[in-house]
Amino acid sequence: AEFWDFLMDESVSFSKKQTLENLSYAAFGLGNKTYEHYNEMIRRVDQRLENLGAKRVGERGEGDDDGTLEEDFLAWQEKMWPEFCQALGVDQNQSKTGPRHAVFKVQELSLYDQDKVYLGEIGEWLKKDGAAIYSAKRPYNAIMTSKELFKTSDRSCLHLEIDISGTNLVYQTGDHVAIWPTNNELQVNLLAQLLGLQGKLDHVIQVEAIDSAASKKYPFPVPTTYRTVFRHYLDISAVVSRQTLMSLVDYAPTESSRKLLKKLSADKETYRVLVGDVTRSLGEVLQMLAIEDSLPPEGVFASVPFDLIVDSLSRLQPR
Repeated sequence: AEFWDFLMDESVSFSKKQTLENLSYAAFGLGNKTYEHYNEMIRRVDQRLENLGAKRVGERGEGDDDGTLEEDFLAWQEKMWPEFCQALGVDQNQSKTGPRHAVFKVQELSLYDQDKVYLGEIGEWLKKDGAAIYSAKRPYNAIMTSKELFKTSDRSCLHLEIDISGTNLVYQTGDHVAIWPTNNELQVNLLAQLLGLQGKLDHVIQVEAIDSAASKKYPFPVPTTYRTVFRHYLDISAVVSRQTLMSLVDYAPTESSRKLLKKLSADKETYRVLVGDVTRSLGEVLQMLAIEDSLPPEGVFASVPFDLIVDSLSRLQPR
């Protein structure tokens, strides 16, 4: 908000009373086409920067959160980088990719307090004698009954009954209720098997950001277990993104699986047919690659660092 107010101020001034003629920038906005003022923020900021003398590198990108936001970003990025390199006088084809830098440190613990191990809890432990105040960050386990309504159909519809008596929560007719889901156990076991973690699912681990200045020190409540991370904290059942597949290329077990991973991450149509349209999760794509190479699934992608999985997959969100 401060940046917006500063930039839009008609009397805005900069050091040495100069304009922004020495500023080059790339611009990608986040919006939603269901709203009236789609990507209005980035459009106005882009126009204002140009009016102040700045030069945009490449086209302005606009992502639609109601559609394929990641695809919008990847399509913009593919066009932007060549122009970015040209603006800097850098040969994109000569650039070298350095070693990957881990974002999280993962440590398997041998000494820990079993009572302090998180096994699916969303919020932090309550302090001793602390009063529980429930919120989106500390949800209440209110479900009393959960049953499937369709027994003989491919459709799934759950009947849920919740009880919030004795809490600070208040429900009025018309309010939204968010339910925290749990990943399918088949998905949990499949991904663990492929990553070589099947025999370590209940090992207690500590995961924390390496960068001390990171906005979040812990990606989810810790200490916890591999099983809990897959079951409760990471969205392992979601359709795996092209960006995630690209990050796995260097860990492919064979040259053919490496080539297919590169094609899936670079070719939008191949990705749509083999992943998007059939809603394949990360585990299901890795399983497909193993089957293509006639490899046993156990540990076929064991070389993939666990911190890369944590960094690549989104947190499981309430529905």
